[in-house]
Amino acid sequence: MAKAIGTAMNLLRSVIKKRNNTMKILAVFFAAFVFSAPFATVGHASGQVSPQAPQEMYLAAADQTQEAQANDPLEGLNRGLFWVYQLVDTWFIEPAAIFYKDVLPPIIQNGIRNVLNNLRSPVVFANDLLQGDIDRAGVTLKRFVINSTVGIAGLRDQAGEWGIYRHSEDFGQTLAIWGMPEGPFIMLPVIGPTNPRDIVGLVVDFLADPLNRWADNTHREWITYSRSSGTATELRAANYDSLQEMERTSLDYYATLRSLYRQHRAHEIKNGKTNGPMPAPGLSQRNSAPETAERMDRVSADR
Repeated sequence: MAKAIGTAMNLLRSVIKKRNNTMKILAVFFAAFVFSAPFATVGHASGQVSPQAPQEMYLAAADQTQEAQANDPLEGLNRGLFWVYQLVDTWFIEPAAIFYKDVLPPIIQNGIRNVLNNLRSPVVFANDLLQGDIDRAGVTLKRFVINSTVGIAGLRDQAGEWGIYRHSEDFGQTLAIWGMPEGPFIMLPVIGPTNPRDIVGLVVDFLADPLNRWADNTHREWITYSRSSGTATELRAANYDSLQEMERTSLDYYATLRSLYRQHRAHEIKNGKTNGPMPAPGLSQRNSAPETAERMDRVSADR
């Protein structure tokens, strides 16, 4: 473990000196995994069980069941990071979201949302293909072509008006469909609730995104920053009222967000493949993938 931590520190020091933002992101995530590994094993290193009364054993078993359902072995660390997450949200993201939803006219909000959704289409299309869903890949391609042309560079969701509705896919969902486990729950500042599988998916989608690659190669990083900020602000504004009500009524806001996140991701993944994982291309010796159920397209928010 000490050797791994030393490797992470050397990687961070060498990368931070460079201007490549992509490598900085990868280095930070790698270091985060290395540093969190020791905490994941705390309390599980010993296989000995001390004698307990039946009632105490029942309560201990109940606690272990709840912990397993929460999938949060780093809860102490995560709750500390959740405080940082709330601080960043209160000071930066929430004020921007309030301005966005209360000051900007609805027509401008719709235009921003449509453009952001359209820019993400190449990543959604790639993940549709990786999941073996040719039909949904065709829907994504149709939407991108129609909205980029008739929809005036994505300002209008013309495809949605014609009955071709948007759906969302990401590489985190693709990994889940291929059978990769989610790993422990993680709370990260700015990003919020996530897990190792979704962190890998987030990084891969970021690196594979054509607009991000073009902006990075042409020294127009401001495009990536603006797009990321706009996406975070639009998403926060769309969920502002729900999150306010949740925080006001929840006995444990952290636990509520954790549960909601895991349920939401499970729902998205089940929309992809419901009868078991599909083997990753070239990584399985199976002759055929499992049968897949018909997928329900989620209606876009502005339908």
